[in-house]
Amino acid sequence: MSFEKIKKIHCVGIGGIGVSAAAKFFLSRGATVTGSDVFSTAITRDLELRGARIFYEHQAANVAADVDLIIYSPAVSKDNPELLKGVSELSYPEFLGELSRQYFTIAVSGTHGKSTTTALIGLILEAAGFDPLVIVGSRVPGWELCNIRIPVSLRGSAATEAISNNKKYFVVEACEHQANMLNIHPQVVVVTNMEPDHLDFYGNFDNVKNAFQKFIQLVPKNGLVVYNGDREAELDWNYARPSVLKLIWQMFFKTRPRWRSFGFNTPNDYQALDREVKNSSQFFNVQSTLAKFHVKLNIPGKFNAYNALAAIAATLELGAPIEVCQQVLANFKGIWRRFEILKEKPLIISDYGHHPTAIIETVKATREFYPGRRIVLVYQPHQHHRTKMLFNDFAQALSLPDVLILSDIYDVAGREETADQDVNSLKLLEMIKLSGGVGEYHYGGDIVETERLAREIIKENDAVLVVGAGDVDSVARNLFK
Repeated sequence: MSFEKIKKIHCVGIGGIGVSAAAKFFLSRGATVTGSDVFSTAITRDLELRGARIFYEHQAANVAADVDLIIYSPAVSKDNPELLKGVSELSYPEFLGELSRQYFTIAVSGTHGKSTTTALIGLILEAAGFDPLVIVGSRVPGWELCNIRIPVSLRGSAATEAISNNKKYFVVEACEHQANMLNIHPQVVVVTNMEPDHLDFYGNFDNVKNAFQKFIQLVPKNGLVVYNGDREAELDWNYARPSVLKLIWQMFFKTRPRWRSFGFNTPNDYQALDREVKNSSQFFNVQSTLAKFHVKLNIPGKFNAYNALAAIAATLELGAPIEVCQQVLANFKGIWRRFEILKEKPLIISDYGHHPTAIIETVKATREFYPGRRIVLVYQPHQHHRTKMLFNDFAQALSLPDVLILSDIYDVAGREETADQDVNSLKLLEMIKLSGGVGEYHYGGDIVETERLAREIIKENDAVLVVGAGDVDSVARNLFK
């Protein structure tokens, strides 16, 4: 589908981080944008200032008779009255898929690190003169539209040609939820890592791995696959392994994608060496077939070093200069809700992590960057099913901070089954206490009570992590005031 002739568009669930990016894309092209959502938020108010008309109740009358296209969030119910109008419709993942047909597309997926890696690739290509379109599931400081970067060539000024073969580049975060990444038509695929998650959809880890295999196989013969060689080696999986797929393609096809692995271990095409942390920064060398060079990062954690390696591998293979990579990485301060520092004393950090591994790595990163501080973790579990399926893993992860304040589980509309309601935060807290940790563990209750308890417990020199994918971010913002 070409979007050139779209003059009027309606977005259902326009307050979401994804659909709001679609709305901004069409606003930048001069289209009339309307939309609907349940609540007024900072995202919807910003869109209204940019010219979108937004309704705060779902009803058929919100959709004008002459609307050309409806884009809707996958979270929207299929019986939503605005989706029963007989107008052409695309879900947000389908919209990304159609958009990717029109560009040289770099698609970033994985259980962790998608948003940061997508932002880094976009920032490096921007600095290198590629003028990419970028859509990220977060807000990127320095970009006027935050979650989307519009190419200069689409801003109404004189067109600026991309520096490499006049290609139009699109860097997109390709979410693995419900296998949505399979909608994308990529020339480059970046897989940050794989772990069991979204098991309410996939059922088991084998299905997760098979979905990523299909994602990799979307790359054309002259494309590029960038993958985490360390994580691949740790996984017990069969022919779906990128390195095995690479071997099969080398045996049976004369032309094939380039395959580039990254990691800390040997062998990897892009290997990090001599990592050290000092003065709230981390440093490491990168050894590749192209060169050996030094990297400085001001964002914490080995997981962010992996994200940086993925971005380095993808952009250098596309022709970005090493010096540009180094400069962008050294100046990068992070993105919204990914170890986002809101206040210095006490140190208050908001993070989107909602998987046991994300919790573990965030706590470890905090200890590295802020040694000697008491770590207070305010955590809101996200979805009963995820909590149930990864119950023991969550218990181990949540035992790591010095102090834990555990709020009630955040219900995800449309994704919760009655059978999963037998799991709650009180049961999880009991398991945490049995896990062998030596911290203080508190039940926070609802968000209001969790914030009240946090204010009682937090001390000036603490490092406070407010973590979760639900509405717990409001606690971090309120503590910031």
